[in-house]
Amino acid sequence: MEMKNTSSRTSTGKYIVKGLLVTLAAVALAFPLKAQSTVGFQSSAGAASTSVQSTSRKDAVSKSASATQSTSRKDAVSKSTSAAQSTASLHSSAGTSTASKNTALRTNLLYLAAATANVGVERTLSSDTSIGLDGYLNLVTFSDNMKWKNWMLQPEYRYWFCNTLMGGFIGAHLLGGQYNVGGVDLPFSFLGTDYAKLKNSRYEGWMAGAGFAYGYAWPLSQHWNLEAEFGFGYVYTRYDSFQCEKCGEKLEENKNHHYVGPTKAALNLIYIF
Repeated sequence: MEMKNTSSRTSTGKYIVKGLLVTLAAVALAFPLKAQSTVGFQSSAGAASTSVQSTSRKDAVSKSASATQSTSRKDAVSKSTSAAQSTASLHSSAGTSTASKNTALRTNLLYLAAATANVGVERTLSSDTSIGLDGYLNLVTFSDNMKWKNWMLQPEYRYWFCNTLMGGFIGAHLLGGQYNVGGVDLPFSFLGTDYAKLKNSRYEGWMAGAGFAYGYAWPLSQHWNLEAEFGFGYVYTRYDSFQCEKCGEKLEENKNHHYVGPTKAALNLIYIF
């Protein structure tokens, strides 16, 4: 009996040892698989993380590029706008002085030399047109009873080739007034008008006419200009003529005359407001 029990115990111990060995073998085989799985998981996670980081970098670079492009566009637009404004300012600055100074006073130095007081005013209508009015008055009787007494109004419309009150222009004018002229020695005739008759006769009458003129204005300073103008046109007049320059016998009454010739001659000194 003791021998059987001993044999049975030995057999049981062998089975236990075999079971432990099998268990250990299974554990040994399972460990590398877990290790490989863990490494694979970590590698996948690392790759995913790397991919996310790469995508984030690309997004950041893309956003930065977009922001840079947007800023560049804004800068370009801003520069373009500034350039356009600067160009517009340059174009408008040429006419700024005349646009802001659109009223001028003038006097004709040639008429002043002939003892005829005169004054004119001019007003700009646009960047290249203006309208003006000149007034003349002479009440002087010279030696030997020579006289060129008259008053006259002369409105004018002008077209300027550059800017108003600067450079060349053409004008259309009207004129009207009265005169008392005699004792003036002008020994010539011109286009049907005999000026020699003024020496020994006196003429009283009225006149009305129109003409065209060309002129040029030179700037002297910010407010002063010098202007020359010459006009040619037609004047209709009615007059009474007398035998002598003082009184004398009336020779003609309500006589008409058609004058063709110079209707304007000016060397104007101008002040621009």
